[in-house]
Amino acid sequence: MSTYDATDDSLAAASGATALACVAVPAAVAARLDSHHRRRRTLFDWMHPARRAQVPCADLLDACGPGQVEALAAALLDEWGMPVPPLAAFDAPDSALAVLPARDCVTVFRLRALVEQAEALRAWIDRPRREKLASWIGARGVKLLLARGRDLAGDARLLAARTHGTSSAMHVSLDSADGDELAWLGFRLFERDCQWAPSGPLAIMQLAMPARDDAGALPPPSLPPSLLPSEGSNPSLSILSQLPDLFPEWSW
Repeated sequence: MSTYDATDDSLAAASGATALACVAVPAAVAARLDSHHRRRRTLFDWMHPARRAQVPCADLLDACGPGQVEALAAALLDEWGMPVPPLAAFDAPDSALAVLPARDCVTVFRLRALVEQAEALRAWIDRPRREKLASWIGARGVKLLLARGRDLAGDARLLAARTHGTSSAMHVSLDSADGDELAWLGFRLFERDCQWAPSGPLAIMQLAMPARDDAGALPPPSLPPSLLPSEGSNPSLSILSQLPDLFPEWSW
């Protein structure tokens, strides 16, 4: 006859609590977290070539096994101050971007930078330039930008107030802009509009773009409370609300 062991009950209770916690996590949060872990494991597949070239022994990565590559990626991300964010960070509306592949995130960042110049775009666009836009943000992004760019930009007066003193830094020459420059600018605008934490779920996406020597000249990642955009006039959140139309291939 077996004797009663109280530890059995405590273990069972802990296991049950864990199961309940898992059930309580919304499917969207779980999907974002899963995608984030996958992004960390595949870091060297999507990292910008200029960033990858700076990784120690980068020329030997192709000769490493999958486990070695994943271990190196994890070590580098920890060294660069990009640990796995807490679960609660994936529950914020702006963390919806975490579910997208890196290339699609970069597309959204470029779109955000272009929305900042929605007014100028209408005068700038022609057929050859439309093709250039499509190379940056895809056909769906171009359609959205041209149809709803002004709406996505939010209230013009509030936008002007938010950009006062930094307008030159937040705008690029559309004729000379490239995809990397737009992505960097859009990332910083998202960071500012959504008050992203330095180690939040999307911080890792900086590695999909080349490092910038002039990062200090880009939009500040925070604004005084009096200038923070409201939800209805926040261009970044407005763009996030369009993700199901921009990327219908993903489950939202």
